[in-house]
Amino acid sequence: MYFTEDQFTEKTTKFLNRMHLVLIQHIPVKERELELYKKLGDKTLIDLANDEVKQLKADLEQLKNL
Repeated sequence: MYFTEDQFTEKTTKFLNRMHLVLIQHIPVKERELELYKKLGDKTLIDLANDEVKQLKADLEQLKNL
């Protein structure tokens, strides 16, 4: 199955918009998870969740710059 350039652009744009929405919804969930781990005082989980939040935010920023 082949797409015209316009179809490809439209499908790519829709895909990127969906990814943007997924990240926007996922980041607050991970931030709440991080806060829970902080309350529990589990250093390993805090570090992992913190890294994940940073990566998600970096992914969102990169997506915005496309």
